[in-house]
Amino acid sequence: LLATLRSPGRQKEAGMDASRCRQELDSLLARLPAVLAPVFETTPMMAGWIYERRYRCGQPTCHCASGSLHEYPSLATWGGPKKDVRRIRPEEDIEQLRALTERYRAARSARTSFLSWSRRVVKLIDALDAARTRVPGRRKKSTAREAGGVK
Repeated sequence: LLATLRSPGRQKEAGMDASRCRQELDSLLARLPAVLAPVFETTPMMAGWIYERRYRCGQPTCHCASGSLHEYPSLATWGGPKKDVRRIRPEEDIEQLRALTERYRAARSARTSFLSWSRRVVKLIDALDAARTRVPGRRKKSTAREAGGVK
């Protein structure tokens, strides 16, 4: 969706005619359910991410002293202003935790896509209004040819 909204070949809204604005609005409205689908999911999610943490244990005879670090999966979450990082234990289901965090990222991405979508809709509505609005008291200037004057 974001690639569509930012395509370089798109005409400027101010120069678009009313028909083109309506067509693009119709196209955007048809895509709204797909944009919001992750928001309406009812499965649980978790704000955070999983990553591999690497460390050196400090024992002089360990393999990590020569450069090959120890690795373990970690879960970073946040609640309020503080970030919490903890080690994922072997008995925990890492794939379930990964699915929870991926659903959260998908919901946040859907929110971002919706904001872009709504800004685009507002611009099209403004362009449609501009294409349809006439200023009272102003007439289209006629050329000499239209007035029956000089050929």
